[in-house]
This record gives sequence, C-alpha cells and structure tokens, in this order.
Amino acid sequence: MAGRKIKPLKNNKSHLTNDQKEIRTNAEKSASDPFKKLQNTAPKHLGRIARYEYQRVSQELDEMPIRNLDRAILELYCTWYELYREAESEVQKNGIYAIGQIQETSVDEDGNEVVNIIEIPIKTKKNPAISIMAEASSQIKSCAANLGLTVDSRMRIFLPKEGEKPKSIFDQFG
Repeated sequence: MAGRKIKPLKNNKSHLTNDQKEIRTNAEKSASDPFKKLQNTAPKHLGRIARYEYQRVSQELDEMPIRNLDRAILELYCTWYELYREAESEVQKNGIYAIGQIQETSVDEDGNEVVNIIEIPIKTKKNPAISIMAEASSQIKSCAANLGLTVDSRMRIFLPKEGEKPKSIFDQFG
C-alpha cells in the first residue's frame, strides 16, 4: 500500500480531528487485542547478541500492538542484528579492505626452513564483512517494515481507506 507510514496515535504530532483520533485508536486496538502478549524471554536457540537484542526490544514492544504471533519475525530481526554486529566487529578489526597473505620462506641460522606469513590489506578488494553488513541491514529493515513488526504495517490493515466512509444501518438495509 502506497502512502505515508502511519504513526501510533501517541507519537503523532499532526492535528487530527476527534473522528480521526477515534479511528486511529480503534485501529491500534484491533491490531493487538485478540492475540497473546509477546514472550519477554529470549529463545535459547538465539546467539548471545541476538538474545540481548530480543530482551531489549521485547521490553519496548510491550506498549505497542506486537504480539506473540510476531515472535518469529522478532527472532529473525534479532538474528540479523547479531550478524550485523559480528560483521561490524570484523570491519573494525580488519578494516574495509580484504586481507591478503604473502608467504615468505627463509632459512634460519641452523639451516632450518622458516615459513613466514605476512598479512597485507588488498586495496582493490573490499572486506566481505561489508557485504554481510549490507545484507543484514536490508533484512532488518524488511523484518521491521514488510513483515508486520512495526505498528505502521498493522495499522494500515485496520484503518479504513481514504474516502471510505463507515456504512450506517440505513446504507445496508435502505
């Protein structure tokens, strides 16, 4: 559905009429009421960083219409977040360029062959962790926006379309 994202009523700074406020309030209730609340404890199969992110995010989501039905999406979000953080750490450790290795062989004083491996950045090739970061960023956004993790996506389902007015009993039965 095209158009602007719908903000929760308490985060909305625009001036809405009382009717618009009532429609938004009903949409927020409809998006969350019939489902069980989100599980606050992180599943054990998640990694350390993903479990921490699950705990952090699930506490924030208590006020929003996110329910246990969305837990799989939240787990995907947290898993991709962990992959992002690991890739970010790799880039911080080794830089944005790939590391190449040069092997040098020399002979020491005793006549033994010594192999030295020297790591050097290859300035023409990017670190593969950068691609992982880009993919993880894309997946995180996808989980949040397209799969229903955000309030916006639920409210779009329940809000009536622009120009659609509620039907009265007289409209239905004449």
